[in-house]
Amino acid sequence: MNTLEQDKTIEKVKQMRTDGVSGSNDLYERMVTSDNFRTGKQWDPAIKESIDNRGKFALTVPLIKPQIKQIAGTEIANPRQIKVFNTKDGTSTIAKLLTALAKQVSDTEKLQYEQSDAFEEGIAIGQTALIATKDRNEDPKHANIKIEKAVGHEMLFDPNCIKYNINHREGGCKYIIWEPWVDKDLVKAEYPSKKKDLEAMGNPTQGEGIVMGAVNSIIDWLTGRRLESTTTFTQSNRTDTHVLSKSRFQVNHTWWREPKKCIWWYDERENELDAKLITDDKEMAAVRKAAKENPEVFSVEEVVCNVMHHTIRVGDIFLEDRVNEWNTPLYPIFPYWPYFENGNKGSLTEDLKGTQEEINWTHSQALNMVKSLANTGLVIEGDASGEYKDWLEANAGLDNVVMEKDKAGGSIEKIEQNEFPVAMTIIEQNAHDNIKKISGIRTEDPTTDKDRVASAIRLKQQNSLTGSATVFRNWDWTLSMKSDFVIEVIRNNDIFSEDEIREIVDQEDLIDKDIIQDANQLVTQQFKDAGMESVPPEEIDPVALQNADPATQQRLIEQAREDLELFNAVQQKILEQATPIAEAILIDSIHNMKRGKYSTKISLSPLSETMRAIKSVELFGLHEVLINGGDVGLDGEDLIDGTEIDNKEGVKEGRRRKLQSIQQSDANVSLSRTA
Repeated sequence: MNTLEQDKTIEKVKQMRTDGVSGSNDLYERMVTSDNFRTGKQWDPAIKESIDNRGKFALTVPLIKPQIKQIAGTEIANPRQIKVFNTKDGTSTIAKLLTALAKQVSDTEKLQYEQSDAFEEGIAIGQTALIATKDRNEDPKHANIKIEKAVGHEMLFDPNCIKYNINHREGGCKYIIWEPWVDKDLVKAEYPSKKKDLEAMGNPTQGEGIVMGAVNSIIDWLTGRRLESTTTFTQSNRTDTHVLSKSRFQVNHTWWREPKKCIWWYDERENELDAKLITDDKEMAAVRKAAKENPEVFSVEEVVCNVMHHTIRVGDIFLEDRVNEWNTPLYPIFPYWPYFENGNKGSLTEDLKGTQEEINWTHSQALNMVKSLANTGLVIEGDASGEYKDWLEANAGLDNVVMEKDKAGGSIEKIEQNEFPVAMTIIEQNAHDNIKKISGIRTEDPTTDKDRVASAIRLKQQNSLTGSATVFRNWDWTLSMKSDFVIEVIRNNDIFSEDEIREIVDQEDLIDKDIIQDANQLVTQQFKDAGMESVPPEEIDPVALQNADPATQQRLIEQAREDLELFNAVQQKILEQATPIAEAILIDSIHNMKRGKYSTKISLSPLSETMRAIKSVELFGLHEVLINGGDVGLDGEDLIDGTEIDNKEGVKEGRRRKLQSIQQSDANVSLSRTA
């Protein structure tokens, strides 16, 4: 890319940022407010200062954080997993392979923790995201998929996006921006040709960043630094931006889609499923020329597709524009919005904010009333100088204080107490009930005898979170986008070598019965061409064998045995040759995007203790209910199958032997009684 093209690209992505910031309205101000309420910073500073100056209480009763933790804890106890399934022309064997490889990515990147962190931040402030980047440090040849949580305040999504699926062709995102603070030396090391330009920047001021806070005037949550609260987030400034900018650059990553006419290139000598999508301008010109010169061999079909750009800059300094970086039009960003409706976003904290303020005020007012009841004030006859009045204001509330009537004009009278308003208790209780209604979380314990049944307890706990079902639905949607991207990257890129796949996947999963059959036929034909045709030996004619003399019978039997052994040995050799061929075909099929379609679904992980507990508790609970009701219980082997214990078959076999022993013993007793 020449300098002119670089300048045009910089202007384009800067305009995207400007449009995104102006179109995001008050989203980032609301996100900061939500985070303040979650962490306990809930009073307006001016109001709190005024209350403190008057000697009154301004209490914070942090009820939002427990609600957030309740839902976040449910996600942690019920982790999700990727499962790949085959759709059009795909095979279950490839689906199992892709599932294993996707799980390898998840385990390597410790995604369970990154995802739980992202989920909690999302429900708290309304926006967060997971980001996939290429990591070449450990494997420069193939690279690794690195996925980690991004700070929600550092992400700016196209505000015109009205679909939760940001990859939607029409209603998805035109662009996504991420602006993390990165160590200056690291940026210079990665882009040595730009070192002089970067050093010439000095310590930048916020410049374009003091707007809508979306990205430049954000909190650097990774370092624990905070925003200085003002009336709106657009005016929020980092308390230490100047210090931070001495050691870090604010690197702008802009992913944007470019609609472009592309070409499907068909080779008439091959299967149409092997057609190739061409997006590069030079390659498109070459295939058009080839199709024109050899129409009987090549043909082309034009389509409009989205080409993904990843433009990286620091201010006005162009660093890089990676085109089709992952060989897929999918965004490597996976946002999580707990509440999303036609582009409008919100958090659980926002819904609870008003009720939280009500509780703070009622608690504070109640405590201030109690304080006033204990010391309602005094009425004095007179105090010309006012000195004694000041002394009383400072000391009359102390224990065992001695006051002088003479200095008060001869009379000191305590003001009669008011009764504590019962309505305060009612208002407070209503506010607590509203917290439960708004959050959709009920925390009452099942304490009746009926509710002590384990399955009923589990069911109540599950029902207590039904109000947050949409929160989990959107979370599953986020993970589905991430999973689809991971599968696309694995299939379109050489992320895993054949050796890595063999190490990751169980040996039996590398065998597909249809592919091994084709490979066997291929090797058998090669043996036949080499004059080593393997034909199953004919069976001995039983009539001829019976009529032959003993010596001939022995010879015929030995010959048949030798022929069978030779045939089996040849078949074993064929299998030994066919197995690696079948494995190679299978592994190659992973990258053949036109050979079968695959999709992903998100489900509760079988490793989740909660999931195992639910199944076992429900099964054994039903068994107990049936017995208590005078009915027969469930079959013992069904109960064993309902557990996650090892060696189930061995346990069931031991049970059968014990039952047989008991039955035999009962039969012996019965016979003895009869005798």
